[in-house]
Amino acid sequence: MTQLLSVVDALQANASYNSILQFQSANYITYLKDTTNQGLLNSDCEGFMKGLKAAMKADKEVERTQKNLAKIIEKQIKQVARDITHGKGFYEFDN
Repeated sequence: MTQLLSVVDALQANASYNSILQFQSANYITYLKDTTNQGLLNSDCEGFMKGLKAAMKADKEVERTQKNLAKIIEKQIKQVARDITHGKGFYEFDN
């Protein structure tokens, strides 16, 4: 656990890596850094792993939601582009 936390700390110290961690693994990192959960690893490894899996599942759900929202945004932008270019979209502006 100490080595894993050391790697996480090093990644969090780098602004670029930290932004990705916050975006994609917030629940996982929060779970790992929680001292109660760290103690659980020593006393109830199965319980720790169950909680860790739940945190990872929550991060995956957030990622799915973000992807869906990104698709909705892209669809709306493309629709506006088609509307203002009378059905041609942004491709009309390529030339």
